[in-house]
Parts: sequence; structure tokens; C-alpha cells
Amino acid sequence: MYVAVIPNRGSPPAILRRESYREAGKTRNRTLANLSRWPAERIEQLRAVLRGDKLLPAAEAVEIVRALPHGHVLAALGTARRIALDAVLPRRAPQRRGPSAHGLDGVDGPLTASVCQSWVVDNANDGSHP
Repeated sequence: MYVAVIPNRGSPPAILRRESYREAGKTRNRTLANLSRWPAERIEQLRAVLRGDKLLPAAEAVEIVRALPHGHVLAALGTARRIALDAVLPRRAPQRRGPSAHGLDGVDGPLTASVCQSWVVDNANDGSHP
């Protein structure tokens, strides 16, 4: 199977998916599909598959080295810098230890306002949390 581009005098070329076969010792072509309405990128992908190339998902083909803040993250960062909050906060968040996802050790059940308030009062002066 292959993709053939057939010129048409004043019109755009016909792009066809074709197959070659032999009949009575002669080589023949059979048109399997007309791909003329497909976008060029999709036709190139089909050609790559027919050649046997290995296609990668976009997530595997690209490595993100650095992502710049944008949108609401950029707005929050700009506000923090404007009021000099970035000088007080650490550059990276501290690594959490243990199973506590919220950093509230010893709290079982739902995190209501009263539970959080009592936890803050209980742990305000123990020095384990900033």
C-alpha cells in the first residue's frame, strides 16, 4: 500500500491510497481510498505508518524543561512580589512527610473550620510547623 499524488491539470492533485498487485504477470494498481480532502498533516502521518515508522504520542516526544507562569499564577506571583511576600516565603515548598495530605497531623475525619482552628491553637507553639 502507498499514497499516490496524481496531478489534475488546473485542479488540485488527487491524493489516493493505492495498492499494487500482479494479474497475469502484469503489475496493476487498485485505488482503495481518495484522501484528497484530508489535511496534509494527516496524510503525512498515514505515509509514516505505511513506511513502518514508529509514531510517538506528543507527551512522549516532547520533554518540558521549564514552564513559565501564566494566567492566574502569574497574577498571584506578581502580587506576592509587589508586596514583598516572596522574600518571606521559601522558594520551594517543603516536602511533606507521612500520610497527611494537608499537613495537619493528628486530624481524622473531615476538615471543618472548627477542626482546623482547634488544630492551629493546639500546635501554635510546638515549633514543628512554621
